[in-house]
Amino acid sequence: MRRTPKKEKLLYLDLRGLEGEDRTDSLLNEQKAVYILQESYLKTAHSSFISVEFAQQKDLVPLEEIMDCKDAGIKHQRVGVGLEEKFKTDIRQRLFYKGKQKDKRDILYIDGKDLDRYRITYKNEKYLRENFKSLLKGDEIVYFNKDYFSASVKMLWRQTADRPIASIDVARTAFANTLQVGVIKPSYDKSYSYLYILSIFNFTHLTGLYRRLVQEEG
Repeated sequence: MRRTPKKEKLLYLDLRGLEGEDRTDSLLNEQKAVYILQESYLKTAHSSFISVEFAQQKDLVPLEEIMDCKDAGIKHQRVGVGLEEKFKTDIRQRLFYKGKQKDKRDILYIDGKDLDRYRITYKNEKYLRENFKSLLKGDEIVYFNKDYFSASVKMLWRQTADRPIASIDVARTAFANTLQVGVIKPSYDKSYSYLYILSIFNFTHLTGLYRRLVQEEG
C-alpha cells in the first residue's frame, strides 16, 4: 500500500444535516469546502475525520499521552470453551453479593450504575468475596489490576455510555469492568489536574464529538 505524503491536502465539506445533490453543489459553488493537511488527522483519535474545527486545533495532546488509561476493572469468564458456553456459569452468584458486608476482608466495588458526571455513589454495597480464588471452578478466571484500585486518586468513566460520563475517586475503590480508569502520568502531574481533565471530559460539547467518533468507528 502506498503511503500518502503527510503534506497531502484534503478537500473537506461538511454535509451533516443536508439532503440532496443540489445542496451539495450549492455549498461547493459557495466555496464552503476547505483544504486541510492530511497530517492534521494524525493528531485525532484513530486518525478519525471528526470535524474541520477539531482537526485544525493547535497544541492537541491525546488523553493517553497525559494519563495511563486502562481497562482494569473486575472481569470474570470461563476459558477453553466455545463462545456460546463462555458465559453459562453461576460465577457471579458465587463471587459477588450485595448488601451488608459479610466479611471485613471482602472487597467493596462500584460499577457503571454508581457513577455519574462528577459524582460516585458508594452506598449500594456491592462486594467481591476476598476468597474468590477458592470459589472458582477449573475453567473459570477472575482478573483485574489491583494497582489501579489502590491509586490514591483516579478518574473513572463509563465504558459503554453514549456520551462521556466521568468522575474522580479518592477512596481507593475497586471497580467492575463497566468502568475504565485513568491515572495522570508523573511527567504530567504538574501540568494537568484531575479536575481540569474531568471538566473537559464531561464538557457537553464533547458529547457530539464523541458520538461522531463512535459512529465513524462503527
